Amino acid sequence: MDAFVGGGGQALVFRARDTRLERDVAVKLSTAHTSVDPKLSLDRFERELKLSSRVNHPHILQVHDCGALTTGHPYVLLEWMAEGPLSLHVVRAGDAGLLLPMSHVACYARAIAVAMRVVHQAQMVHRDLKPDNVLINAQGIAKLADVGVARDLRPGAGQLTETGTAVGTLGFMALEQLDGMACFQSDIFSFGVTLYALVTGRLPEQVRVGGLPVGVIEESAWDLVPETLRPLLQHCTAAHVEDRVQSFDELLPLLQAADWSEQDPPALSADEEAPRPISAAAAPGR
Repeated sequence: MDAFVGGGGQALVFRARDTRLERDVAVKLSTAHTSVDPKLSLDRFERELKLSSRVNHPHILQVHDCGALTTGHPYVLLEWMAEGPLSLHVVRAGDAGLLLPMSHVACYARAIAVAMRVVHQAQMVHRDLKPDNVLINAQGIAKLADVGVARDLRPGAGQLTETGTAVGTLGFMALEQLDGMACFQSDIFSFGVTLYALVTGRLPEQVRVGGLPVGVIEESAWDLVPETLRPLLQHCTAAHVEDRVQSFDELLPLLQAADWSEQDPPALSADEEAPRPISAAAAPGR
């Protein structure tokens, strides 16, 4: 392994070199195997590999392989994404008191929506859509990551969590997802929160119970969103399922028709936010 990249409570990520195929890869190494059954950690990575194989798409991260080191640590090999998570780009802009260029936000939004449409067509609910789980490669292509926690809706599909168990990230979870009943429209809510974060540089304020967000966005949160985008984001993040955009098929034309004009505070210039995002269809060699 060449370098430590980052990680959280369940895994560490390293950059490594695949000498056989002469390519850089990311190695996600489980750190949870010492506190739980090692087989459970490996099962989770194997599930991520299998689910990702069902959603092969240029805007979805490739999962190459999984296994366990001689130390017993389970690992999964992932496509290397040189520019890191989209959340990092949001933070970098914010540290300079700026926002992402709206033209970039529009490109990222369409890429995520196309990827999520494929996930839903495969009868999976992602359950953890957020800027941390959208990665950018050296060419500027955004790819959806971390399908390992997806809820598989196919009849007879095995689950790693029981029905009624909330899975996801607080602040990005809709009301029904917090109740353990994630559905396709729950991902629409998470997409809306993600888009809000890309546009404003922060998460929307939500109604809180016990100090925790409950999937109901405060009316004052919309003051930070340009008026031209406000109805779209409100439609995605409505508290009740029936009031939201119902599918990514429905959402994609709305994104295409949206007004992505720049807003205050000023955005980074296109050459400051590198690389410039592109559609996978426009990448060299495609």
